[in-house]
Amino acid sequence: MAYTAVKFTEMAFKNPRLLAGIAGHLQGATNNAKGPRGYTGFGAIKVTENSQAPYLTEKGNPTTTNTGIVNTNHPDYARAVAFAKITGLDPVVYLKYKGEHMDPNAPIMAKMFDIIADGVVQMQQFDGNANAQQQILDNVYQDVLEATKSWDQSLNTKLDSDIQDDRLTSTSQAGYFRNYAVADQLDLYVDDTGAPLIKKIASLSGQLIRNNNARKEAVVGNVLDKVVENGRTGFKQSKGISILDFDDTLATTKSNVLFTAPDGSKGKLNAEEFALQGADLLEQGYVFDFSEFNKVVGGKTAPLFNKAMKLAGKFGTDNMYILTARSPGAQAAIKQFLDANGLNLLLKT
Repeated sequence: MAYTAVKFTEMAFKNPRLLAGIAGHLQGATNNAKGPRGYTGFGAIKVTENSQAPYLTEKGNPTTTNTGIVNTNHPDYARAVAFAKITGLDPVVYLKYKGEHMDPNAPIMAKMFDIIADGVVQMQQFDGNANAQQQILDNVYQDVLEATKSWDQSLNTKLDSDIQDDRLTSTSQAGYFRNYAVADQLDLYVDDTGAPLIKKIASLSGQLIRNNNARKEAVVGNVLDKVVENGRTGFKQSKGISILDFDDTLATTKSNVLFTAPDGSKGKLNAEEFALQGADLLEQGYVFDFSEFNKVVGGKTAPLFNKAMKLAGKFGTDNMYILTARSPGAQAAIKQFLDANGLNLLLKT
């Protein structure tokens, strides 16, 4: 895709009118499986021991053909039944496998067009300077690589994808961090090399537990997407929103990452230690337990908690959102802590 962007930049530099066509091409690619979105590979694959076929033959053999006999031994069958009770759909719908982009196509295509257009403008400024123009093209190439680093597909059941969309919306730009919406399934995912996906997430973030700026920005973007969408669909739009981080902003806690070493010994790391050592220890065969982060261990209010209380008193809490890099399993504990300290928010925020 980066190579294509470079060629588009060269073409539009020679004929700027082509930018309109390039924009149309990229816009159309958002729903065209055989267009640029076809460049993506599988960056995450869910692997289970039992058959993942949604149906069975009359002889009981797994099959993807709709025989009318549902494979109730499918690894995700019980979860699909539970989710279907919420959506009202047939559980078998969620047992089918699909490739889901971890970063949605529309914003990626918009980023690409911005990079290409900027490249054209810069090349015009350095017209006649071949060395400078080559550097600009190199920058376009690298910028597109950076913009598309989470533009991979995750091969998994439709169930996992729909749960992610339900919790983050389909336009969420959380990238690989979408997988936190199905944190209880994360240990079943591998990357394109066969290594645990959590290792790839660690290398992308440098930190899995707290202060993850990339993930926070993705969630903020998701909230703003909702505001924009409401404006487009005619809903009454709020006058503003308040977005506050939980860890170290509203609260300080003593939650640790528990681990079991290859020799069977157990120990723990605080969030900062895990951020520095986690990826290396995982490589050595350490097994991590993040269960303490589903609780608020030793929680105390942080300095900005009072500011949140003042905001709630002035504007209410309907449009107050709490960000956290913790898994969805921590939601109830966080709400309980906030409620106990007088900040009463809706559970969904």
